Amino acid sequence: MHFEALFPEDGQRQDIGTARLLARLPADVIASLSARQIGAIVEAARRDTTRHPVDVRASLWAPWGRFYVRLIMGPERRSEARLREEGQLDLFPSLMVLALFASVVVAALVGYLVLAYVAKSALGINLSAGPSPLHALYVYLFRGGPLP
Repeated sequence: MHFEALFPEDGQRQDIGTARLLARLPADVIASLSARQIGAIVEAARRDTTRHPVDVRASLWAPWGRFYVRLIMGPERRSEARLREEGQLDLFPSLMVLALFASVVVAALVGYLVLAYVAKSALGINLSAGPSPLHALYVYLFRGGPLP
């Protein structure tokens, strides 16, 4: 039985995922389910479509294959008891996530500063007298010159 027929024709991803879930059930179990039961399974299996203020997704290339990164942030709605049960209130994991986040922010800022310097240098804009501390790196990378 093709469960895609149970879903709207717009082919929403969450509905396709639910169809795949139902397709993994044994045929005799599927035959015993009523339309109401299948509908209840479909409704229960739908993904949570809660919106987050920050929801960034990126597909990245690596030599061993493509992978994706997703960053979601928003107000905490889980109870303190649930957070404790999941180990989310432990200090070490929280510090590790904070350190990772800070590292990403610092790396992005350094990258943007270097990019701004390269753009400034390429346009011939001088912000101060004499060479800048990054001038030698710029000459090495983009002009083929030696490092001092």
